[in-house]
Amino acid sequence: MGLLYLLPVLVVMLSTAGNNLVNGEKITGRCYGDVHYEQFDGDRFSDQTAGAYVCSSTKTSFSPSSQGFLVTIVTVTETRRGLEVTVIDRVIVFYGYTLSFSFDKPPSTTNFTISPPNYTPSAVEPSGRQVFEADDKSYKLTYDDGAFELEFPSSDNSSPIFEVRFDGMNCIIRLDRTIYGGQLTGILGNGDGTTSDDRLNRGGSTIEGVAAFIASWPA
Repeated sequence: MGLLYLLPVLVVMLSTAGNNLVNGEKITGRCYGDVHYEQFDGDRFSDQTAGAYVCSSTKTSFSPSSQGFLVTIVTVTETRRGLEVTVIDRVIVFYGYTLSFSFDKPPSTTNFTISPPNYTPSAVEPSGRQVFEADDKSYKLTYDDGAFELEFPSSDNSSPIFEVRFDGMNCIIRLDRTIYGGQLTGILGNGDGTTSDDRLNRGGSTIEGVAAFIASWPA
């Protein structure tokens, strides 16, 4: 197999390396542990300052507003085995400027709220899995094995365009890149495929230092 034959493949590999936008049709951001952050475009950092922060949000100019969202996390300091650690205590999700969800630690079928309460719960399965689905099918919340999975479907219901998972330790956000890529703000960056412009404050200015960047996104 000649080098010329391989060249197009090598070009694609080099141009997509480290770019979360090529991960299928999804981009993924995470807040987890004590507390670590993985931005949609792949940059990683940690900060142990307790507080309430904007994990991710659509820009104010994002359209349509019915698919806009805001995800905030509340972190607290706990003592474990004689050591102080900072962990995620609560995840709050706003969607479409009409729906709100709050998940507290530890996750359970009694440790969450949905407003407005326009959902129908399924029967609890033998495994403990239970589904809470909006009466108008605008969202589906699944509780299974100690974790919540919140999904908002596409207009044709073919696949979720926005998902949030919280298991009491990890908050994972998955987004449809064709809708949300480059349209985001917050600690997890803008999701445009590059890391150079992901540490911006609300005013769009670059913030130097992890602690200062996290502090620039209070909820």
